[in-house]
Amino acid sequence: MNNGTERTQSWPNSVTGLESNLKRFVSLHQYGESMMTPAVRGWLRSAWVIIFLMALVEAVVWFFVSQYFVAESERWVTVYLAPVFFVGIFVLIWVIDVSFITYERLLGIEDTDPNPSNESTDNTGAESGEFRLSSYFHRGKQVRWWFGVAIRLAIVFISIVITAPFLAQTIRSDEIADKYQAMLDKARKAKEAELVVLLDAEILRLQKQREDLSKKLARLDAERDLVIRDSAAPIEAAWKQIEDNHKEYLAEVAGEGSRKPGQGPKAKAAMKARDDARSHWKELVQRKNEKLTRIEQRSSEPSAKLDRIDREKLEKEDQRAKAQAVFKPMDFTTFAEEYDLEVPADTIGTRVRLLAELRAEDLAAFDPKNEYEKWVFHFSSVEGLSQALLGILFLAMLALKLFEPKAVKLYFNDEIQHQWRRYLDGGFDQEPDFVPSTDSHPYNPFGFTHVYLYFRTSQREKEKALIAKIRLEKMEQERHLQEEISLKTEFERKQTYAKKELSIKSEKLDHELKQEKRDIDNKYRELEKQYRAETAAVREEFKRKHQEEKDRSKMEREKERIEVGKLKEETEDLKRNRELREKSRAKFLEILEERKKMTEERTKGVRARNERKELEAKLRYGKEDLERLRAILKARKSEIEKEKERMADVDATLDEIRRKLEGSRDINEIQEEIKEQEKRRDDFAEARKNKSGQSRRIETIAKLKDEHKRLSKLIQKKEKLTQERKDISEKLEKYKAGIEQVEEDIKWFFS
Repeated sequence: MNNGTERTQSWPNSVTGLESNLKRFVSLHQYGESMMTPAVRGWLRSAWVIIFLMALVEAVVWFFVSQYFVAESERWVTVYLAPVFFVGIFVLIWVIDVSFITYERLLGIEDTDPNPSNESTDNTGAESGEFRLSSYFHRGKQVRWWFGVAIRLAIVFISIVITAPFLAQTIRSDEIADKYQAMLDKARKAKEAELVVLLDAEILRLQKQREDLSKKLARLDAERDLVIRDSAAPIEAAWKQIEDNHKEYLAEVAGEGSRKPGQGPKAKAAMKARDDARSHWKELVQRKNEKLTRIEQRSSEPSAKLDRIDREKLEKEDQRAKAQAVFKPMDFTTFAEEYDLEVPADTIGTRVRLLAELRAEDLAAFDPKNEYEKWVFHFSSVEGLSQALLGILFLAMLALKLFEPKAVKLYFNDEIQHQWRRYLDGGFDQEPDFVPSTDSHPYNPFGFTHVYLYFRTSQREKEKALIAKIRLEKMEQERHLQEEISLKTEFERKQTYAKKELSIKSEKLDHELKQEKRDIDNKYRELEKQYRAETAAVREEFKRKHQEEKDRSKMEREKERIEVGKLKEETEDLKRNRELREKSRAKFLEILEERKKMTEERTKGVRARNERKELEAKLRYGKEDLERLRAILKARKSEIEKEKERMADVDATLDEIRRKLEGSRDINEIQEEIKEQEKRRDDFAEARKNKSGQSRRIETIAKLKDEHKRLSKLIQKKEKLTQERKDISEKLEKYKAGIEQVEEDIKWFFS
């Protein structure tokens, strides 16, 4: 870009001057394109980004903080207040940072003249004189620079202390809202529990009574099981004894093995032992049933009470549920107004406390004695990251300003900019050391600055030398003139009075010498006295200062001791507060555990009640099945008794037949005898010697045939009765198996 183009772009348009100035202020281009280089342009863009980020962070935080400056009932005002805060804080931080970034820093060239002469103006209306170069080097500039740094540091400190926590609140607003809502829910539940405390006390009383009755019924059930378990073995042994005696009886009657068939003494003894065992078995069963009946009678009253308590407890729980149903539809505000519930409002203080609690919960995972872990946790938290972000942005801006390029320093130097515009307008074309601006190779900003500063320095040196020379010439002329006038008169006067003055001066000198000697002696004595007095005073002052130093050090040690004591007290208070917070948190967790246990116990109670109802239904059905099984058992026992009586009749008939058979001859012998008699009848048929003998043999044969027929019938009847007895035995075995199955069902039911 040539100087003509730069000259046209260095001044704002008079028509749109306000718009142009605002645009330059926002874009940090304070002097437009004048002395603008690529380094300056890049540096200004970096500075603009940092300033924008810092202003944006501050403005966003105060945008969200503004809602807490009004009452909760008037939060609608924040719709208008929040944008005002955002724009105001953004503009404020922007103005401060822009003024800091665009501050004119020193160029580093010293000046020896703190008060240079004023400059004149040229014919173009711009300031044509030389500005005071001492403004670059004056100590006040340095003071103002570091004062500006201190102010910006104070703003950053305030941002770190105030803005960072609010930024943490803004970022963790969801967690804070959840914790605040949990606090409100806890307060509401506590108030609801307080309102239904009487019903809860009544429910607890009924629950305690129910537990006592349940324990009593459990003891009775254990006692019933013990009776059944203790009675099972004797009853089973007695029944086995019955079966063994019955088998012995059957074996004796049937004549198994080496036994003799029939109802002999052993069979009768087995029958008697069976009857005795049966009586003992019935006695054991009756004793068992009596014990169970007494236990049932003892458990009937607690069971009725338990049912009544369950009904009352259910009614109380229904009442409590209805009361809670009244609370449930209410929103929190209506509930708090209706029942005078006091809770902290959603203010800045409340959110700060909630954020501190969240930070304490996060810090609980770290070792409190490890400082490194505490710092790591702090800068890993939202607040620490916010503080680090603000600090990094400020340090970046400070480093950007401290290490700004030379082109930036020249760009923000008002005097250099002014003289550069003057150079572009031809203000230095007549100076012998300057290349004209209309030349084909004019100065660039760096070359112009170097030549201009050298020109200013050399101009001052020339002025100082000229002024000194003029003063010296005037002094020389005056001195020569004075010497020429007074030389003659002085010489004559001195010559005339030389001797006289010499004598007078000699006497005077002698007198003055003596006087001075006396004065010196007096002054020496006075100085010696003064020295002694001053020495004593200095010693006293030294002692006093030494004592003051001792007192001051003692007071400082006492102050340090008091401060250490205060610090210890504050540390103890912090520890106590942390312990209280830990205790309250532990208490809160215990309350949650108790509520969880109560919920589980209530669930268990409902499940136990359902199981008890199912058990009662099963018990009722079991009792009906037991009655049915007992009826079946009784019918089968009656059938067994009938079959046993029938079997006894059959045994008696068999015994009678056996006795008859034992009293008669064997059927084979009878058959042999019949055959022999028939043979004899044939042998003696032809002889017919004696008719009477033949008729006797015929009668004998007829008797033997009749007896054979009778014996055959008895044998057939015996076989029939034996088969019938066998069928009865099989039926008895089936009945016995059925009875055993019924008894097994009864045992299973009671178990």
